[in-house]
Amino acid sequence: MHHPEHAREVVLLEEALTGLKRVFGLGEILATTLVGLTVRIAAKITAYTYAFAVNRTLGRPQGRIKELWA
Repeated sequence: MHHPEHAREVVLLEEALTGLKRVFGLGEILATTLVGLTVRIAAKITAYTYAFAVNRTLGRPQGRIKELWA
């Protein structure tokens, strides 16, 4: 028997993973091992967090990450 609460949680999880895939470009990671995948994802999250902190320090909008390195 399926529970509506469970179905909603699955939808929210899928939406979150889709967003993370888009934001971090996870569809473009070509890791061949689980450890390699984990390291690459951790590196992307670290870089994004660093850019977030730099933008906040500089008083810039949070969505402006690419311009930091342009």
